[in-house]
Amino acid sequence: MSTHDEADAEAAELVETIDPGDVADGASFVTVCIQRWWNAGPEEQKRMWQIFVETGIFVAVCRHGFMLYICDMIQSGELAKYELALTDKLINVYGSNLCIGYDIGCTFSSTVSSSPLLAPKAHATNLRFVVPSFHGHAHNRRCQLDWHPLYITDAGLEDFEACESVFSFSNLVAATVCNATAFHRHQAIEELFKYWDEQKYANLSR
Repeated sequence: MSTHDEADAEAAELVETIDPGDVADGASFVTVCIQRWWNAGPEEQKRMWQIFVETGIFVAVCRHGFMLYICDMIQSGELAKYELALTDKLINVYGSNLCIGYDIGCTFSSTVSSSPLLAPKAHATNLRFVVPSFHGHAHNRRCQLDWHPLYITDAGLEDFEACESVFSFSNLVAATVCNATAFHRHQAIEELFKYWDEQKYANLSR
């Protein structure tokens, strides 16, 4: 079998079901990329959804590392509704020709295309998704050729991995907000990222 045939066969692997609200909802089929995405989230992690109301944050960060938007994930993991809401907000505020990096952007683009509310807006504004550089190597070869920023001319030298730095930094307050009230949790997160943005702004001139 040739290299292209192997890539086609790998990309065509399907799974039987898609969990409601998953980022793959709306896709015509699910490739090995989304299967690996699911495998990265162990089942044991879902137990915390029954313990905590807010189970994490979903963020949008610009290429310079500045925090744009934050939303709570409520008793769930990363569902499509969070990314759909943030994508809609980004289009409304920043307009056309956006390029958004998302871990499973290859499949999520199909979710956006099947959204009756967001699809026309995404098409009209020339919205583009890519798979971040580091995460891209967990995707199959055919996917990388279409979605990895290394092969996208307009992406330049950007790696689209700014969110990973944000999440690493946010671990500083993770232990302190687990049992906090909603108000104090939001206050701690807001103060943390206010400091984060100040540091990023100061570094722009260096």
